[in-house]
Amino acid sequence: LFWGTAFLIETFVVFFCFWFLAEVEQTTRTSGWTALGLSILCGTVGALGKITTFIPFECLAGLIILIDFAKRRARHEALLRPILAGGAILIIPLIMFERWDRFADAQKLKNPIARYMASSFPGMHLSVLGTWAQLFSLRMVLTLLRALNDTLGIVGVPIVVASVAIVVYYRMIDNRQTGIVILAGLGAFLLPFELFTNPHIVHNYYDTANAIFLICALAALVVRLFSTGHRQAGWNLLALTVTSQLLWFPVFFLRDIRQPFDRPLMAIAQAINTKTSRDGVVVIYGQHWSPVIPYYAQRRALMEPPEFVPYEETLERARRMLAPQGGHRVEAVVRCKSDLDRYPEFSGIFADLDRHFAKEHIAGCDVYFVARNSTH
Repeated sequence: LFWGTAFLIETFVVFFCFWFLAEVEQTTRTSGWTALGLSILCGTVGALGKITTFIPFECLAGLIILIDFAKRRARHEALLRPILAGGAILIIPLIMFERWDRFADAQKLKNPIARYMASSFPGMHLSVLGTWAQLFSLRMVLTLLRALNDTLGIVGVPIVVASVAIVVYYRMIDNRQTGIVILAGLGAFLLPFELFTNPHIVHNYYDTANAIFLICALAALVVRLFSTGHRQAGWNLLALTVTSQLLWFPVFFLRDIRQPFDRPLMAIAQAINTKTSRDGVVVIYGQHWSPVIPYYAQRRALMEPPEFVPYEETLERARRMLAPQGGHRVEAVVRCKSDLDRYPEFSGIFADLDRHFAKEHIAGCDVYFVARNSTH
């Protein structure tokens, strides 16, 4: 949980979402209030933590509740309590998210940059949901292939092909329970790609949240093979998958772990940490949303995003980049390569800055230390 909050919120949210599913399943077996309360609590934490991660779990919870409802109806049991409990489990987390989203939007609207990231802004709809063209594009096919490899390893596609062949040959889906688990897992794995197309295309870390469902579907298949006496096929599929995953790590991830592509930025962070005061502010261009410089420099930062915000507003702020921010002096300006460089007005502002301040060229970026003149 700690590392999830520190590095990748998806893993933190997945923990609570699985706890949510476990408690939802428990509510179908007991009439106590504990499971109901915990399912609502964990579901709310999951929805507030990251709604894009929570949605597939919400759908699976709905499936669990629906199957339980059908069984109770077939046994002619009372349905009022299951209906009310199921409604509370599914609706309350979404209501809490909607209220939080409104509050967050109200805070964003107070900020000249963040207001373009409010959920009501049309650009955010495209950023979070994507387009139909993206959904049925070659990029989506490549995204799915990337997700298969990141989840199942270097031979992810052959593993999927082999799994489908095994399911067909041994008629695994003929067993209702196994079939439901496999199909539900595959559905939950694919659903986020359909609902949140653009983030999955642009960011591979989004796949972390739903990759677990593909693993669950494969695990259910392996368990079914062992339980039905097809042990050799089960061992073969399990060994192939584990070996594939272990090979994928050094092939794809180890190099980036040992030599991160943004490691040169540490030199900028070190220079800023050394030459500015702890209360100073850094203005940064060309780093998108990367927190590397301000985090390791341990300084407040104003980072201009490359998208969402109209260029005219970015240009106007650039003209006043040395003005104090929140009562704190701007003590450094970092300019890395960005799309803004193609605008002559933007380059002209830095040409004027060159006439007043010396700059250091560090890690491909220009760094200005402007503390002596940042009060206007």
